[in-house]
Amino acid sequence: MASSSTPLERGSSRMAVGFLQFGARLKPYSSRMKSFATLGAGLLYFLLGALWYAPFAFGPAFNEALGYAPGVVPPNTPAMFIGPFVGCLAAAVGLAVLIRWTRFSALREVLLLSALVATLFSASAVGIDAVAPNQRAPMTLWLIVGGYHFVGQLLVGGVLWASQRTRAAPSNR
Repeated sequence: MASSSTPLERGSSRMAVGFLQFGARLKPYSSRMKSFATLGAGLLYFLLGALWYAPFAFGPAFNEALGYAPGVVPPNTPAMFIGPFVGCLAAAVGLAVLIRWTRFSALREVLLLSALVATLFSASAVGIDAVAPNQRAPMTLWLIVGGYHFVGQLLVGGVLWASQRTRAAPSNR
């Protein structure tokens, strides 16, 4: 009996196998990472968003740029919290892996890497989305959301650097 899978399904299977093989190669790196520091960095990145988009910060300007009338707050859904939380954790893990691979240990190096990641990946992706034809204020969206990711990645880098420092510090016992 012939296989009934489509080329897309076969390609997806190959991609999944490749991803698992890549993950296996990461294992030595991830086992040496401070998991709690990485989790904490991702959580801080997420909590920064709560402050960043709060009514006393950029929340009203962000909502207006999305097309909501002034003073109208969009409805909250679980996806609005779960998606960004998972994304912040993934970004923290990704930056931790990059720091490990580059063997950066100086704060300046880690923050420069964080800024590079934020600019080349996060802010550029936000810029692409912001110029979609249905966006009312693309520059405002790009500045608010891109700024959040830039500051958030610097925060993650700082936390990860600090966790390296505490791990490398000699014990006084």
